[in-house]
Amino acid sequence: MPRHARQISETGFYHAYFEGADKRKLFPDDEDYGRLLEILANLKSELNFQVFAYCLMENRVHLFIDEATYGGISLIMNRLMLSYAKRFNAKYGTNGKLYAGRFKSKPVGHSDRFLNLIRYIHQTPVREGTGDIDYKYSSFNEYKGDALIIDTHFAYILMTREEFIEFHNQPEAEEYLLTDSGRRSDSTVKHRIEDEFGVKVDEIKYLSAGRRDELIRRLRRKYSVRQLSRVCGISRGVIGSINEDDLLWDIRR
Repeated sequence: MPRHARQISETGFYHAYFEGADKRKLFPDDEDYGRLLEILANLKSELNFQVFAYCLMENRVHLFIDEATYGGISLIMNRLMLSYAKRFNAKYGTNGKLYAGRFKSKPVGHSDRFLNLIRYIHQTPVREGTGDIDYKYSSFNEYKGDALIIDTHFAYILMTREEFIEFHNQPEAEEYLLTDSGRRSDSTVKHRIEDEFGVKVDEIKYLSAGRRDELIRRLRRKYSVRQLSRVCGISRGVIGSINEDDLLWDIRR
């Protein structure tokens, strides 16, 4: 099956997930959980990204990450998974496939229920009946005490520590399904663009060059050059020549 383009987050926030091949245990003993968290902490220091939540289950891992550098999510996750696999194989004398394919991810916007996603990740053991909200290998414990890996400042801007703990004892009803597929129909993309930016896609090519290029830069953070060309009726050459890295808006304000 061919791989599909990963959906890009305009905020840099991602809910990322990976699991063991054939439900294989990623953490056969307690030391292994700490080993993955150690690798994650070292990568944070090196690559300067942020982590808002994690939950390490026996055969899979959930993370809520701010990549900090555009496109950094793939570097972060690939290095995390590769480093852990090397240590795992060295410890257990294995060399087979550890993971069920590449990691999955879903973009997260500032308005996309930020606190609810943190709660959803922390409540994974509760939903599955394998633990409670105080599960040992989730970041909820860091929010309650000393934050060693987690960046708590965004959450505590929105509510106090006491409110956060009370909030986490309430069930999270929303499902945050993950996929690594970026497939969206041209019709869906057209409607999303028109709803978000208040402009008819057929009219984008007639905008002033400055306004058109600014809009295309924003759209290229979400959609492929090929799909934008089809939807907007603008050649791939023109869209491809507009450098998305020149976008000057602050997505972390």
